[in-house]
Amino acid sequence: MPHSHHHPAPGGAAQEPGALIHWPHRCDLLVTVLFAGRGPRVRTTIADALGLVPGQQVLDVGCGTQTLAVALAKRVGPSGWAAGVDASPEMIAAAKVKAVRAKIDVHFEVAAAQQLPFADTMFDAVTTSLTIHHVPEC
Repeated sequence: MPHSHHHPAPGGAAQEPGALIHWPHRCDLLVTVLFAGRGPRVRTTIADALGLVPGQQVLDVGCGTQTLAVALAKRVGPSGWAAGVDASPEMIAAAKVKAVRAKIDVHFEVAAAQQLPFADTMFDAVTTSLTIHHVPEC
């Protein structure tokens, strides 16, 4: 049976499956609480599982406010290339600000997971986390 996940929107109204999150700061707080301080360890585990090394190209689909994308960018280093896409313009705007503050070079674009603006064979690794429940059922 397909699973749908509804997030309460500001003011308490439920969003429809596939709806965008438009409140990045609340999302960051929710993720922090859900991971209970284990976020850095989870991101390291994901980068380890991908086998990333300097010089590779990596994409984070549904990157939200960039936390995983920045961790992946650190792993591939300045000789590599990291990108993040999210369908929410608010999330990408927050991601860009946070990456500049962290002095990490990550390419961010507003894009849906179903219509990525990159060539199919461009990346050595692609990841997504905390995202699939936002993609509408086909």
